[in-house]
Amino acid sequence: MRIQNMTVTKCKTMIPLLFLFIWMTNVNCQTFTVSFKAMDKDQLPVRLDKVIIENLSKQWVDSIMAPDTMVQITNGTGVDDMNAQTGFRLSVVAPNPFSGITQVRLQGVKAGVLMSEIANMQGQIVTSRTFECSQDGSCVLNISLANKGMYALTVSQKDGVRSAKLLNTGNGGENLISLDGFYTEQNTYKYDDKMSRATIIKPADQYDHMRYVGYATYNGVEIESAPATYVLVPSKKVTLNFDVTHTGLPCFGMPMVTDVDGNLYNTVQVGTQCWLKENLRTTHYANGESIPMTTGGYGYCYRYLPNGDSANLQTYGYLYDWNATTHSFSGSNPNQGACPTGWHVPTIGELNALFSFVKNTSWLWCDSNSMCDAAALADSVGWDDSPYQCAPGYAGGSNNMSGFSARPAGMYNGVGSNTYASLGRTAFFWSSTLVPPQTPVYPSNEVYYRRLDNSAGVGTPVGGSGKTNAMSVRCLRD
Repeated sequence: MRIQNMTVTKCKTMIPLLFLFIWMTNVNCQTFTVSFKAMDKDQLPVRLDKVIIENLSKQWVDSIMAPDTMVQITNGTGVDDMNAQTGFRLSVVAPNPFSGITQVRLQGVKAGVLMSEIANMQGQIVTSRTFECSQDGSCVLNISLANKGMYALTVSQKDGVRSAKLLNTGNGGENLISLDGFYTEQNTYKYDDKMSRATIIKPADQYDHMRYVGYATYNGVEIESAPATYVLVPSKKVTLNFDVTHTGLPCFGMPMVTDVDGNLYNTVQVGTQCWLKENLRTTHYANGESIPMTTGGYGYCYRYLPNGDSANLQTYGYLYDWNATTHSFSGSNPNQGACPTGWHVPTIGELNALFSFVKNTSWLWCDSNSMCDAAALADSVGWDDSPYQCAPGYAGGSNNMSGFSARPAGMYNGVGSNTYASLGRTAFFWSSTLVPPQTPVYPSNEVYYRRLDNSAGVGTPVGGSGKTNAMSVRCLRD
């Protein structure tokens, strides 16, 4: 009778436990979606290579890799949950812990690229390999690690990212990932845009404390974002901030350009625009047609030496009248004009975008003053000395923070005076945009330009000029 009562008691106890188990299972199925974007100090987008994701409350680390910028974190317990996912599975790490050397079995691998990397708990990558799978199947990763500690292994294919913790207690001689099976290595690879977002199945509850760190390639070097810490909620957009700028660097993939004459020009990235870093000095159009030079008078499609002196050419480039600049402009944009192939004479809107970017980017300003933007655009070469702080010619000034490297070639006045002016004091840059006509009957004979003056706090004005005047030309990448 006592035994029977005990059995009844056990049954009564099991029923609420069963309901509790079912309830907890439903609660633990919650999924959290986190999306990432990365910005540099100019608030321009940065392409993420990967994001290290750390749950500070549950003490696990995982990652997602490019091109994924979104992760779904589903509350789970580890390998069993991994096995339930579609796509390939990271099923066994044996031994683990291990003394320097271990193996990881992958199942359901598809033909195509397989990427793997191992990071320490600080998010630093200690080794990585990319493989080309020739067929579907399973394989084994051989792993060796030189230093003791906890690591995160991440393996990715097009259907997602899988990860596992590794605990190394010995010295495997070197940090290395190799692959047993039927694969040939691939040295380089770029994901296509159809890779699905990443999935992480790890212990996770709402309001867990999370830490996110992004990694990107900057000027050929891997860089790290400032950490972003948030509590885990069902949906969250996270901005990862990098303390870098592409402004002032050579344009990506095109650090130098050659014109039809063989002149070499450096390039510079300013905001989202790619510019020649030097004034144009070609004597021919890209099709080989000559641009005639004159030392006095004015006419149609001429180039001029700054101040009429050949000694100024290397420093300042040529001055071109507007017809020479635009190669008999037909009214369509972008207008290549005298620029090398793949480049064009900027519209006034494109020039305004350059100057507006500098005026709206506070770290470029001199003396924390948005009106002192000329110094940020001006080279330290070619300007007359100025006693005014934040003028381009001020000896102690912080010139050229943008890298644009403007030099004051002055201009040639082609109407009336036929004289040179402002060498060393003002940089004038043609646009391809006509000033609107005052009446429908009379077309405009003036063109917009922008200028920089050798003074402080006056900004960078917009002007209109006659087409027979001659100014500097800066080309913008198509």
